[in-house]
Order: sequence, then structure tokens, then C-alpha cells
Amino acid sequence: MITLPRKIVLFKYNLMLTISGSERGLSFQTSGSKGAILVMPEGAISEDLENISRFRKYAAANARSWYEYINGPRGREAKNGDVRLVIGCDKATSWGLAVLSGTDQRCQLKFKPLDEQTSDLPSLYTWEHSGEAVVRVGPDQQEIDELKDGDPDGPTTREKYLNQCLFVRTLSITLNDNDWEILNREATT
Repeated sequence: MITLPRKIVLFKYNLMLTISGSERGLSFQTSGSKGAILVMPEGAISEDLENISRFRKYAAANARSWYEYINGPRGREAKNGDVRLVIGCDKATSWGLAVLSGTDQRCQLKFKPLDEQTSDLPSLYTWEHSGEAVVRVGPDQQEIDELKDGDPDGPTTREKYLNQCLFVRTLSITLNDNDWEILNREATT
């Protein structure tokens, strides 16, 4: 497991960004038409399986039966390559996402903690923005409350839950064309 410090990930298409930060938040000013910003204000962890070759071999040995089950009893219509085996992920306790799409105007955004917080409670964040942007933060208070209800320590826990999955790394499970054709032919008879 790798721990990542407070992090900002920029997904740029046609986006020029100016970033400034302080203890009270991060400010972004854009001058482009498309892009996204992902903020992980409390850092993140990255976990990856080791010995991936064993998982590749296991997947190769079982791929046909997985597709038979998925498309048969489960009634799905998975195409060859649709089945994924998760081999890694990046998780955080909180995050903020801003997306700009097709806007020709400047946009100013500020990602900041909510004002009424104390340091021993899970942090909640918000965006302030001018201009056209779609913004989200997580987790929200309702999700935190639901997690606490299911926690053996009860609703008074001050634990921050490291359960906000932001990225996954996968192996795509595919059959060769001949095996895929045979599987589909058998399914229709």
C-alpha cells in the first residue's frame, strides 16, 4: 500500500489553470473550454495486487466459465472483453471534482472545507464557483451517517472512512475469437 499526500489531479483537454492554495482552500482559475479537476484534500492510498501473473493465469483458466455464467444464468449480454478483474485501486477519505465542458468563459473555483467543522470529526468540503462548471464533493453527510450507523463503534465514532474509491486498475478478460464464437453458438442452441 502506498500513501499519497494531499493531491490534485488535472484532466486537461483544452484548459489553462492557475492554482493557489492556503489552509482555507484551493483556488482555481480556468481559461479553457474543457477539463476536469480532482482534489484529494486528505491524500489517498494506492493498493495493488502483487504477482499479477498468477491472476492472469487464473483468469485465462476460468474466462470461459465466467462468460457462460454471466451471459447464461445471470442473463447479462456481456461482450468479449467486458469482464474485468480488479487488480488495484486508489481510495481517499474525501474528494472534490469539478468538470468544465464546452464553456468559452473563464471560471473561478474554490474548493474548501465547510466552516462549522472541528478537527476531530470527518471533514466535509464544498465548492464555490462562478462560471459554468459541474461540481461534486464526497462523501456527503448522509453517506457518513449511514457508514456510522453500520459501524460497530456506533454513531459517535470519529473515524474517517477510507472508502471513497477514485480509480481502479483492471485486467480485461477476453477469449480468443474462435472460443468466443463457439461460446455464442452454444448459447443460442
